[in-house]
Parts: sequence; structure tokens; C-alpha cells
Amino acid sequence: MNDIMKKSLFLTICLLVTVFTGCTTLKQTHRVSLPEEQITFRNSPIYYAYLKAHLLVQQEQISEAIEAYKEALKLCPDCLPLLKEIAVLLVRSGHAGDAVQYIEKACKLDPKNVSLLVLLGRIYANLGKTGKAIEVFQKAFSIKPDNPEICLLLGTLYAQSGAYSKAIEKLDLLTKLLPNNPLAYYYKARIFLDMRLMKEAEKMYYKALEINPFFFDALFDLAYLYEVQNKPKKAEECYNKILMLDYDNKIALERLGNLYMRQGKLESALSVFERYSKLHRKDLKN
Repeated sequence: MNDIMKKSLFLTICLLVTVFTGCTTLKQTHRVSLPEEQITFRNSPIYYAYLKAHLLVQQEQISEAIEAYKEALKLCPDCLPLLKEIAVLLVRSGHAGDAVQYIEKACKLDPKNVSLLVLLGRIYANLGKTGKAIEVFQKAFSIKPDNPEICLLLGTLYAQSGAYSKAIEKLDLLTKLLPNNPLAYYYKARIFLDMRLMKEAEKMYYKALEINPFFFDALFDLAYLYEVQNKPKKAEECYNKILMLDYDNKIALERLGNLYMRQGKLESALSVFERYSKLHRKDLKN
């Protein structure tokens, strides 16, 4: 895997595995199992402990909310919603490692719960435990093979680990599940690009752009593909298309200027860099 694409894939994985899950609101009719009896969540001490924690979350007092949820968990150690809430908040506060024990326990209590498995897999991936993440996502896939998110996560993690054939298999399924979603074709193109299958990658990028002509990531990748193939005119077309859609796109300006420099087109490069410099000065003033 070349360094540029390895970094690119790593950034993609980081984006994929970052847990943005908000706190799950527990339904008032939810029933939890206590050691002695079944009681209604709303009328139990757990509910009031949960409510306190939930209010702390709304006030952005995350550390205090985590402790409040833990107090509620003491009243019901096997309460799945509380285990998940604690795990989500720990990840949100940058303590993914501490979240593992809670979500692992939740998965043991409900081993066929796909949402819990996906959360556990995301946490493993976030911690760099790719093998464990793949194992968990495989289990989730065996339960729900038509879940696009699982296909995407498995495909990108397979690619990160160098298992390209497995990655393509999952991304092929993703394009069947989401034929009108440009991301399905985009990630498949990224894998082909990393495998140096340029024609296949180009075809997938164009499919993504047919669905969404404003897909800048696909245009940037396509420009990179043309640059490494020594097709500067086509790369230039990609950058200019981005600038037609977003006149002040500094990344496109910088890359286009560098492209002109490598071609010896100094006047064109100077013109582009002047635009870039004006935008930079404007940003500094703001």
C-alpha cells in the first residue's frame, strides 16, 4: 500500500469509526430486569437516576453524567440501555478504551443485537484493533447481511488490512444495496486505486460523479489518479471543475498551482497562487 493512499484510507477509517451516536432516550414503557423482580422503568429508582444523568448530558456535563449513569447501573447491572449510554458517553469524551467493558457486557447479554455489535466494532476500530473490529462486524453481518453500514465498515477495514478481495466483495454488495448512493462507488474506487487498478478506479469515480456531480472528494481523487498516470490535462480539468463549483476552494487552488509548476507553466501557477494568497490573507483578517 503506497504511503499517500495508506494515509488516505486511514483518514477514511477514522471518519468511519468516530462514534457520533447521541444519547439514546429510554422509553418510559421500557422494563428492566432487577435481581428481585420485574418493574416498570418509569416508576423505579433507576428511572430517576437515569433522568439525573440525562439532564447532565443536556447541560454538557459529560463526566458527571457518566458517574450518574454508573450509579443507576449499580441498581441494575444488566440494564442494556444504561450500559450503552455509558459506553457512548465514554467514547464521546475521548475514553474509548474505558467504554469497551460496558459495550462488551451489553453484547454478551444480547449477542444478536446488531446496533450493539456495530458500536463495539466501531470502538475497536477507533482503538486500532482492526482484527477484533472485523470479527465483530462479521458477526453483525451474519445476523443482518443486508445492512449497508456493516458492508461499508467491513469493506474499508478489509482494505486497510490488505484483504482486497474481501473488501471488493463487500463493496460490490454495498453498490447493490445502495445503487443510487455515490459513496458506495466512491469507496470501491478508493480500493481499486490502492490496488493500482486505474481503469476500474476511474470507472467507479465517474459512477459516483454521475450520481453527485458536486462530490468533491471523488473529483480530488480522480485528479490524483490522473496525476500519477501523467495525465496533467485531465487532472487540470478536475481541479477546474471543483473551482467552477467552489471558486474559493483553497485545496484545489494549491494543487492546481503545484500541477502548473511541475509542468513549467509558471504564469498560470503564479496566477493561481495569487488567488490562493488573497484567500489566505482574507482568512487571517477574519
